[in-house]
Amino acid sequence: MNFKDALAQDLSTFINLEEFAEEVEINGAKLQAVVTRTSNKTASNFTVKNQISPIRHARLSGDFLIVYVRSCDLKTPRNGDFVNVNGRRYKVESAEVLHGLLKIVCNTDRG
Repeated sequence: MNFKDALAQDLSTFINLEEFAEEVEINGAKLQAVVTRTSNKTASNFTVKNQISPIRHARLSGDFLIVYVRSCDLKTPRNGDFVNVNGRRYKVESAEVLHGLLKIVCNTDRG
C-alpha cells in the first residue's frame, strides 16, 4: 500500500456515517460530510480564525459552519459564493482542498 492508498483509506474512516460523518444536502446533492458549527463568539478558536483574515473575522457575525467532504464529491466553491446546506444558505468564507478532503468555512451572516 502506498501513501495515497493509505490516505484514501483514512478519509473513508472519517467520512463514514458509522464514524464521524452525517448525511448532508449540499446544493441539492446528498453527501456524507463531517459538519462542525460554532458561533462568532467562539470562532476565535484555531479552526476558524486561521482560515480567514483577522479583518474579515472581526467584521463577521452569526454562526459558522465548517464542512468537510471528499473533494471528489463536490466542486470547490470560491470565497464569496453561497452554498445551501440542509436548506439553509451560507456564505463561503474559505474553501480549500488538502489530500482529497474539501474544507469549507461558511458564515450565516449575509450583511
